[in-house]
Amino acid sequence: MDSSPSPLIPNLHTLLQNLHDNPYPEVPNPPSCKKRASVALIIRIRPSHNCRPEPNLAPPPTSTPFSTCLSTFFSHPWVHSGSPEILFIRRAARHGDRWTSHVALPGGKRDPLDPSDQATSLRETHEETGLDLSSPSSTALLIGNLPERIVSATWDTVPLMVLCPFVYLLTTPHITPPLALQPAEVASAHWVPLRALLAPSLRTTTSCDISDRLARQGGGLLRLAFRAAFGQMRCGGIRLLPTESLHSPTGSEDDAGYEALRSSSESPLVLWGLTHGIVLDFLHLLPAHSATELWTWPTSSLPDARLVVWLMTYRFRRRKTQEPPRRTSAQAPLIIGEGVGVVAQPLDSDTGGEEKAGLGFGEGVRGSAVGQLLDGYWGPLRNAIAVAAALRVGVAATVMGYAILVWRRKGRRG
Repeated sequence: MDSSPSPLIPNLHTLLQNLHDNPYPEVPNPPSCKKRASVALIIRIRPSHNCRPEPNLAPPPTSTPFSTCLSTFFSHPWVHSGSPEILFIRRAARHGDRWTSHVALPGGKRDPLDPSDQATSLRETHEETGLDLSSPSSTALLIGNLPERIVSATWDTVPLMVLCPFVYLLTTPHITPPLALQPAEVASAHWVPLRALLAPSLRTTTSCDISDRLARQGGGLLRLAFRAAFGQMRCGGIRLLPTESLHSPTGSEDDAGYEALRSSSESPLVLWGLTHGIVLDFLHLLPAHSATELWTWPTSSLPDARLVVWLMTYRFRRRKTQEPPRRTSAQAPLIIGEGVGVVAQPLDSDTGGEEKAGLGFGEGVRGSAVGQLLDGYWGPLRNAIAVAAALRVGVAATVMGYAILVWRRKGRRG
């Protein structure tokens, strides 16, 4: 029986230890924004068929130091040969909800009674999935946090909330605590292998309409003009292939209820937007992987506008992919369901720290890798949109002028 570890397992061990030892700083709320929200990135190890967990394996005492607990867990043969997985949910379809039917991590808005952002992640995860991460029976380890970010609408200067991601590791060796989904909030839950999230063959793109963001500023005409000139925003994503899925009951015993459940289970699972950025920040910390190779730049869904965007942002993208991790400050990425955006939010000053184990951990590297890539991208993108719109107007005017000229010539001959 071969229980030799794959490189992913020891790399994950190192990543989790460094996340715990080097917490990211808290991002305060901007003066105009009071809302905060938290999500939970939950990891489990699925045992392989050839190496099952030892029977009656007791968890370490609660007083055991974190490093000892983590090292003991990763020393088990079934963990060595296992496959790391992350829990995702598909949110329930609700009219008027900007996050409706999106793939996400468990979580939600902070309640005034929550003592901390981390407590919010525990409460929301329990409410949405039934998974009690604070219960001793779950044997869940709080690893640490990922870069906090100020979430805003695309190109909108008004922030929506501060989002705080927390990372947990389930160390239950035999049975993962059973999930009990809240049908009003969660349509389904899915365990997705970490290897699948890293697979180039599963990277994809998805399009979203962001023209509604302009309706409040310039009305419906500006929205239609933007849609005609730019089309939809085309963003990168990952096609998810879960190893295990659980669907919420529809609450209906008729044929329509079962049809809704079947339709939901057959629709593709695509990770994009806000949650995609959080996951890429996590994957970026794994050795031999970086946000640059995993990232797809937002662009237009129209071929001609996409060409203009590619040409006008080429130097910027090339410079961003070649520059080293920023040490003077960091940017929190703003990635939402309708598109992507970024607002400058310094997180830390340069304190001269060095990276640890090549994972991007250090006193001076404390921000989001995705945020660093996006920082400054929206200016060139807006310019490209203006140029694409002008070209479209010019081509349309030329074609219309030529048609009128031909029509007049035919009229004279007639």
